[in-house]
Amino acid sequence: MTKIKILSMQFAPKKADKAFNLERVKKIIAEHGNQEYDLIVLPEFFDAGVNLSNKEFYEFAEDEKKSVVLKELAKVATNYNSYVHCGGVLFKEKGKCFNRTYLLDRNGEIAAKYDKIHLFSYFGGNEDSYTYPGDKIKVYEADFGKIGLAICFDLRYPQHFTNLVRQGAELFVVPAAWSVVKKATIEYKEQFIENWRTINKARAFDNAAFLVSANNAGDMHPMFNGIGHSMMVDFDGKILAEADEKSDKFIYSELDFGALRKYRERFPIGDLC
Repeated sequence: MTKIKILSMQFAPKKADKAFNLERVKKIIAEHGNQEYDLIVLPEFFDAGVNLSNKEFYEFAEDEKKSVVLKELAKVATNYNSYVHCGGVLFKEKGKCFNRTYLLDRNGEIAAKYDKIHLFSYFGGNEDSYTYPGDKIKVYEADFGKIGLAICFDLRYPQHFTNLVRQGAELFVVPAAWSVVKKATIEYKEQFIENWRTINKARAFDNAAFLVSANNAGDMHPMFNGIGHSMMVDFDGKILAEADEKSDKFIYSELDFGALRKYRERFPIGDLC
């Protein structure tokens, strides 16, 4: 297996409506019409959105053993015989709340999990007021290759991805809630989107790795919109697939891991960084 089939999606989550948002995920996958995937990727905060108070965030956070999200997405994994990257979801553990992503294997079992390290607490963001940062990076060896996990603001930290490559990562998966204030000028919004596109391409190109992002899109908060533009980037920085700014969209592409490995034989980036 060298060519990997991947579906990534974007939408504006409905506030605190887990059942609705999970059904939305299933509907978007069904609309694509393909029954064969190797990896399905969801956005950050896809289950609850971000328009919650700190108290609501904590109350909405799940326990891994009782998780509705993991239970329902396990069904998606088995139905499509696909790995499922569960976006970024709030989970409680030992009295603390974490922005966590889970990777489920084709049998719906937990294969890996990662707690977001770089929390967004700048320019009005307050993620550190309701979540704790993780302290360990994570690379998981799937049956098609090695996946490096990241969430949203991790993208602003190149060393995070360098460290993933040092552990053998061939594909970066990045769920996000990258957003822009609604009152921003058209020029600012355009530049903001271009910056997002640039860092997606740079993390892939710098590390000779594939990158798949799944972003929020549309009206996600009274003050800001998700910018969408979820994308898949080749190891040479070329965008293979990209969504627009609209909600309830998906992108699909096949990533050639055989070509990546041949390239890395000539340019062993993991040994050089």
